[in-house]
Amino acid sequence: MQYILVHGAWQGGWCFEFLAEELIKLGNKVSCLDLPGHGKSPFPLSQATYEIYYHSLEEEIKKFDEVILVAHSMSGILAAPLLDKHSDRISHLFLISAFVAQKGQSLLDVAIAGGPSEIPNLLITDEENQTQSLDLIKAREALFHDCPEELADWAIQRLQANPIAPFITPVNWVDSGKTKEKRTYIVCEDDRDVHPSTQLNILKNYPCLVIPFKSGHFPFLSKPKELAEILNSRDESQRN
Repeated sequence: MQYILVHGAWQGGWCFEFLAEELIKLGNKVSCLDLPGHGKSPFPLSQATYEIYYHSLEEEIKKFDEVILVAHSMSGILAAPLLDKHSDRISHLFLISAFVAQKGQSLLDVAIAGGPSEIPNLLITDEENQTQSLDLIKAREALFHDCPEELADWAIQRLQANPIAPFITPVNWVDSGKTKEKRTYIVCEDDRDVHPSTQLNILKNYPCLVIPFKSGHFPFLSKPKELAEILNSRDESQRN
């Protein structure tokens, strides 16, 4: 099966390196998308918007006849409406501790309505470029507290700024309700970024099959093998 892995804020496709290895071992193909301005993408970061992110992911989806889409954190606001639009191509959507916004809400609106988060304490705003970076000194305990020290260092060194626009743009989409059987939400129970109560609150308006997972915000770093087995199990069940 072909997987598309979509990263969250301050990251790039690099964050899925270890998860991709595990999925490939299980016989799958994997695309680790760099959203515009992230990772190796040459697009000017400060010019990236929700719409530009959305169309970039849509173009990636269109490359394949059938995909399993995996969206982490911020990218849930892209993946959920795209599942509705391209349900003929997307056989399943996995949301990992991911935001879903509807009915004119933005990601920031959903975050504010949710539980406590360490992220506001980490933010460093560049008003001129309208981007936000993270305080890397504080990032270890806030984001990578359940990762081995060397792995946390590896990830922290790769974090980058993120444009503010995608956080505050209203998402003018409403769940059709027609894809419920195609979506699974992995609730990261030790998440200090998107608090478990925030995740459960999102699920009230976007029902999914729920899989609790004992991890922080980055299970694809702390437990890639276990996560790959969950993602692959959906593919196996569809084949049988």
